[in-house]
Amino acid sequence: MSEAITGGIAAGAVAACAAAVGVVVGVGYGAYRGLTWLSEQAQLEAERLERELAIPLPTHVTSNEARQQLSERFAVIQKNAKQNRLLAPQGDAIARILALRTSPLGSFLRDSDWNKFCTAPPSVNVFQNVLRKASKNFAFANAVLVAQSVVEVAVKEGFAHQRVSQAGEEKQILVLEDTEGRALVAEVYPSDDGARINLDLTGFGDGTCHTVMDKILKGLAQKDIRLNNVHRRSHFRREGETESARKYWHSPAKQRHNISGSRRSQAHDELRRRQGLAAIRAKKIN
Repeated sequence: MSEAITGGIAAGAVAACAAAVGVVVGVGYGAYRGLTWLSEQAQLEAERLERELAIPLPTHVTSNEARQQLSERFAVIQKNAKQNRLLAPQGDAIARILALRTSPLGSFLRDSDWNKFCTAPPSVNVFQNVLRKASKNFAFANAVLVAQSVVEVAVKEGFAHQRVSQAGEEKQILVLEDTEGRALVAEVYPSDDGARINLDLTGFGDGTCHTVMDKILKGLAQKDIRLNNVHRRSHFRREGETESARKYWHSPAKQRHNISGSRRSQAHDELRRRQGLAAIRAKKIN
């Protein structure tokens, strides 16, 4: 018997997602002074408005949730900007930039993306393109964090040999084995709703798989990885149920069979050699 988890949606803390890809949450466009299309007085008013609103960054959020929050914040900021004599002429553009500065998505943009806002007020199309890029980067960072967490938890539970590690923009595949040849196989897919994750245990022939999966899930929770929509089920396939598990199946039983078969062959050859020597001795005695 073995066990698999499919259809899971995993999300980590925003700061941890950023750290996984080497960025820092809250570091976006540094000041409004670089917006050449705003007067000096308007720049100061934009800074004052941001301080006045004091919008905190959320600690846990998915890419889609972040976009929804950004949309809600934009409406609030736009209303305030339109009521300000200095900001009203560019109220929409200022609201877009301030909403992005106070969103986790802003941390997943490069300086070159922020610089697009400096020379001209961001239009709806320009802003949406930047937003899509930020959302994609955030979703990818979350998937990287989830995959890293799976590896760390698996190693702690004895699956220390990382036999397969494939990382791409669309999917990450991990195969981690223990000393008995049993494996934890993980598939992690970036998604705007949180990383989609499948976990499969292969090579188990008894009910210990349930205890192992419990420890894996507990370890992920301790790393602040939130799992939802999990479909957990037992199966009787030592090679696993997920596509990657079957693809990279490496039967420990087959290994043992091959080894024991080789030893039996060696023993048989040795027996024949000794029988031959015994026959030669018998002829000499006779």
